[in-house]
Amino acid sequence: MSINVEKNYYLFRVIYWLSLILLISLFSMIAFVDLNNELFVDRVSTCISIVFVIIALFVVGNIYFDIQQRKHIVYENKKVASNIHQAMISASNHILNNFLNQVQMVKIEAERSQDFDKRYIQIYSDAFEESIDLINRLSSINEITSEAIEESVYSK
Repeated sequence: MSINVEKNYYLFRVIYWLSLILLISLFSMIAFVDLNNELFVDRVSTCISIVFVIIALFVVGNIYFDIQQRKHIVYENKKVASNIHQAMISASNHILNNFLNQVQMVKIEAERSQDFDKRYIQIYSDAFEESIDLINRLSSINEITSEAIEESVYSK
């Protein structure tokens, strides 16, 4: 929970409890007073209305801050997932690029050899280019969902 949301959340809790204490004190005053006094009844009804407005504001404010807190948690979770995804992609790119660079040496030796079938060198070159393309497409996805990942790798 962020600091601002937390402070406002506690502020609304304090307002809520103060309004409850005020409401209880008003009800206790009503119990011990002559209800035939119209001026007192008007003041008490006004105070009760104010307390109910404060409670309603608290409830609305509490709902608002709960929604904000949930949005913040979802945002933080997405941010963490994005960071993990980027780290995995970076590490995978590093590993695959090292592997592909080392396998390039095999291709160079195959091209030097007269006994090696040139069709296999072309098959290797096509597979090499496709793997580079797939790595780049996987690295460039914006939305981290299983559908987006599958679409980036399996679609052509």
